[in-house]
Amino acid sequence: MYFKSNKIEKLARGNKLINILLIGIDNTGSKGLTDCLILFSLNPETKQIGGIPIPRDTRVRIKYDKKIRYDKINHVYARGGIDLLLSTVAGILEHGGLSDFTVPFYVLLDYQGFINVVDLLGGVEILIEQEMQYIDKAGDLYIRIPAGLQILDGEKALQFARFRATPGADRDRIEHKNELIKLLADKAFSSEAIFRSPALVKEIWRHVKTNLGVAEILSLASYFKNFSPNKNMAFFEIPGQGKNINGRNYWLINEVEFQKIAAKLEGHLNKPAQRALPSKVITVRILNGCRTDGLADKVRERLRQKPKIDVVETGNADRSNYRDTLVIDHVGSTNNALYISKSLGQGKVIQKIDPKVMVDVTVILGQDFIDN
Repeated sequence: MYFKSNKIEKLARGNKLINILLIGIDNTGSKGLTDCLILFSLNPETKQIGGIPIPRDTRVRIKYDKKIRYDKINHVYARGGIDLLLSTVAGILEHGGLSDFTVPFYVLLDYQGFINVVDLLGGVEILIEQEMQYIDKAGDLYIRIPAGLQILDGEKALQFARFRATPGADRDRIEHKNELIKLLADKAFSSEAIFRSPALVKEIWRHVKTNLGVAEILSLASYFKNFSPNKNMAFFEIPGQGKNINGRNYWLINEVEFQKIAAKLEGHLNKPAQRALPSKVITVRILNGCRTDGLADKVRERLRQKPKIDVVETGNADRSNYRDTLVIDHVGSTNNALYISKSLGQGKVIQKIDPKVMVDVTVILGQDFIDN
């Protein structure tokens, strides 16, 4: 399985941020309005993730039906689809001076998709400080969650996310969603099953609409396997104020304050993280797959300077015309291969489990190693 031939890997290798828009769709008769919009920015180098929840009533200027008009952000997807929504979110980021924050990826799920994902992860444990009760017959919303430490299944987790019968209303609702996401992320990334089982990833992704492929999801999972949501994930609120314009309530962004928040976001994303070392020494074989004599021995000396790496063998590959450098995992630990690839500064990771091979990882040096 190739892990390097996807868009996530290209961004990661180029030290670029990975920006993904999470879209929650209200499919209870509201014609596809977005109930939740959160832009996640991931830095695979520092293992930091920043989230920007976008208030549903944010006033935006968009073009649809050949007209320029003002509308609420939660109407954009229903008006013009995913492309219009992504470009509109990119426009919002420009208000904070984040003009280089392109938004190439999205994950869209409706209420049932959210329920299924939570249930597949085994629910979420959360402390409910006060009993939640709320009824909205028009919105088909009936909430009742007792106070105390609860394990919420998908249905109850959705109720928790939608609850806004509080003094803070939508702002409290955003806080609920942020808390839920952190708890679910902690459970997902701390579960070895999600990394060992592509089938589980496929099952989760069967319930969502996204332009990320399974290989790209597995790449993200590999990069962020050891990250802690409590330590490495932070949310940054878009500052502004509510205002009624022509009988409609909007959230108007305060651009000056947003630029300050954006600077904090960038500082968080670039904050160095302690790099987790492999739990045991990785045994490596280096084979020369190009026409440069002595290359394998030179690379051996370089890798020997890295912790937790033991190069036990060097030699020539089966041929000398490899174009790409390959890093082959033989024991079913993609993280080992990714660590070696990172130490080399390049290399396509392949998984080829073979108990007859007496090393954990084989590196085949290609012509691209010389070129770079």
